[in-house]
Amino acid sequence: MTQTKVKDLTVDELKGLIKEVVTQTLFEVLSDPDEGLELRPEAGNQLRRSLAAMKAGKRGASLQEVEELVLDAYPLGIRADTRYRALEVALKGGDYVVFCSDGLIEAANASGELFGFERLGETIRQGCREGLSSASLVDRLIGEVQAFAGEAPQGDDRTCVVIRVG
Repeated sequence: MTQTKVKDLTVDELKGLIKEVVTQTLFEVLSDPDEGLELRPEAGNQLRRSLAAMKAGKRGASLQEVEELVLDAYPLGIRADTRYRALEVALKGGDYVVFCSDGLIEAANASGELFGFERLGETIRQGCREGLSSASLVDRLIGEVQAFAGEAPQGDDRTCVVIRVG
């Protein structure tokens, strides 16, 4: 096999190579759970959706997609010396950015069942489809979590900030 140097590739050839490597890596991660890599079920589902979209020739999240951006760091305010890495995301008019504490995801009902990522994602998705204002989406999220939890004691804060790009 002849080796090709990156500097000798055209832009389109490089893009194709990157797409091929990313697709193969995602396929390997998702198809062999015995490799010792542990993924939260939600992360695995997101990767599977991304892989399917990539194979279909699509880029990024669809208009109906809720994409979780994960920052592995201490929560704000826990340690004064914590450094946070920056995330850059391209947004366009009509997009929403939702920040929420784990208290929404981990809110439990009387049976001990958690509200969870799936319910939170579906609530966000539905509110965005309806074109809710930022304030209305916050109200919807907090209301849905409260309705789910019912009279169960609140174990954590339920903080939510929504920004809608104009």
